[in-house]
Amino acid sequence: IPVVERDMRLEVAERTLADGTIRLGVDVDAVRVAAEKLKAMGAEALAIVFVNAYANPENEEHAVEAARAVWDNENLACSTQILPEIREFERTSTTVLNAYLQPVVGSYLGKLETALASEDFAGRFHIVQSNGGVMSTETARRLPARTALSGPAAGVIAAAAIAKAAGFPNVITGDLGGTSFDVSLIADGKAALAAQTTIDFGLVIRTPMIEITTIGAGGGSIAHVDAGGLLQVGPESAGSRPGPVCYGQGNTRPTLTDANVVLGRINADRPIGGKLARLDVEAAKAAIEQHVAKPLGLGVMEAAEAIVKIADSRMAGAIRLMSIERGHDPQKFAAVPFGGGGALHVSALIREVGLKAAL
Repeated sequence: IPVVERDMRLEVAERTLADGTIRLGVDVDAVRVAAEKLKAMGAEALAIVFVNAYANPENEEHAVEAARAVWDNENLACSTQILPEIREFERTSTTVLNAYLQPVVGSYLGKLETALASEDFAGRFHIVQSNGGVMSTETARRLPARTALSGPAAGVIAAAAIAKAAGFPNVITGDLGGTSFDVSLIADGKAALAAQTTIDFGLVIRTPMIEITTIGAGGGSIAHVDAGGLLQVGPESAGSRPGPVCYGQGNTRPTLTDANVVLGRINADRPIGGKLARLDVEAAKAAIEQHVAKPLGLGVMEAAEAIVKIADSRMAGAIRLMSIERGHDPQKFAAVPFGGGGALHVSALIREVGLKAAL
């Protein structure tokens, strides 16, 4: 799925050589015309990327100045403002994704600031970055690409601090949410950093971030029997809406959460958080029976157990990828689960991978 449709990618005349020499100055009139055209087509943000701009940003800077004269919002940036580095593909991908996120993140932060002001909040709040640090809301509006995977990154930093205080400098974190299971490793109190990462659909973001392995195995991951007769859990997810069958919001296919509810691992009469008064156990049982139990010739409880075991096996594989396959002995690491379902599965993961303990 392209971030920018082909008809919204326009070219203008310019050329910068690899050594930074400007062979052809940018046609600023063409830039203004292109910006006007994109605005008329409904574009909410503008990304400007020229070949070899990392070596000399002059043409991009002139293009930004020309476009700003006709662009009616702040969602405008060039690649040398976002990622002034060699590697044209990564520079382009990161700049485009940053532009794609600007209207969404800017709108969200604006609403959040308004809500806080209405509650007489007079302080300042910060946004977590992908590398585990923080930035101001102004920076987050300008560089929203730096928030990629910042949720799991915040959990990793918090887990590292708690584990260190408890005497566990080596930990493996597992963030089990609604759609994914995110794993990170902390050795000697330090989280590993990656220069870039690939998110959904192969989209590359090049910005320093905590190294996280993500698999599609969350509470909303859908359980199904494939064409070969094998039980699969994920990567397709019911998300938060409609969510698991037991939420009663329209989904009819069983999820990992439904299996946990059927097995009594989640109290259906006292769901934690949210607005649901109770969870629909019978609907969850019916979905598991139809989509998993009958195709496999199992009872409902056996099918629910199978769903949990398959999910646990996938999560264990992600932990092995972050530990054993990178030269770390999991027996020297404690598990720190978080997210909505982390604690539900940590005991099984300790047994399967051989982790030291759980914190």
